[in-house]
Amino acid sequence: MGDDHTTDWLDDDIDYEWLDRDTRDPNEILKDHIGMLVQECQSGFNDGGTAAHYKKQIYQMKCWIDEIYAMLPVFDDEKDWEKERVFDKLKGSDDGRKK
Repeated sequence: MGDDHTTDWLDDDIDYEWLDRDTRDPNEILKDHIGMLVQECQSGFNDGGTAAHYKKQIYQMKCWIDEIYAMLPVFDDEKDWEKERVFDKLKGSDDGRKK
């Protein structure tokens, strides 16, 4: 038997590294990922089990973040963060950031 030529079409000169170049900041990547999970959870095309699977992923992230957050030191200006969050929510900015 000869050599396996199933990858002859693959050109070694093509730059595939662009696939790893995500220029979004980590918060935007996370926000986009969570947004995708929310969309899938709310999609009418998914059955209850599939939707529950997506919601569970969000719940697991929430628990993980809560556990990590509890281990971090407390800073004086954290109360200001909480006030800003409440103000932004009242203002209608549901992601807690200034528009």
